[in-house]
Amino acid sequence: MYLQYNCTKPCENINKKCSLNHKCEKMCYEDCSLCTVKVERILACGHIKKDVPCGLSIDEIKCILPCERPLKCDHKCQSQCYEKCKPCENQVRVIFYIPNVTICLFCFVYFILYLGRKNYTRLWSFNCNEM
Repeated sequence: MYLQYNCTKPCENINKKCSLNHKCEKMCYEDCSLCTVKVERILACGHIKKDVPCGLSIDEIKCILPCERPLKCDHKCQSQCYEKCKPCENQVRVIFYIPNVTICLFCFVYFILYLGRKNYTRLWSFNCNEM
């Protein structure tokens, strides 16, 4: 008959998936886990995320800050950073030479319908709520 003996010393191994050599805080006989020490990470988008478990890979972290990448219309993307940019949802008031009207459109609709057409020459555009 054998007695089962568990080592009562602290583990001396490095946590699993730890790139900063944080030591395991379990006992020697316990399995090491993913590193849970909170660290700062620089994400692929360039934003800094604080309080991330060290064992979590950058690919698993979604940046929820505003994207702010420039769209074709020069407005900034309003999606979250990890999402693909959506068409511009800003509303713009557009004044045309022909016909002499002022209309309010979503920016992306303006780009689809009017840019590049010779009979609709843009005089200027600005946010609808600025008038």
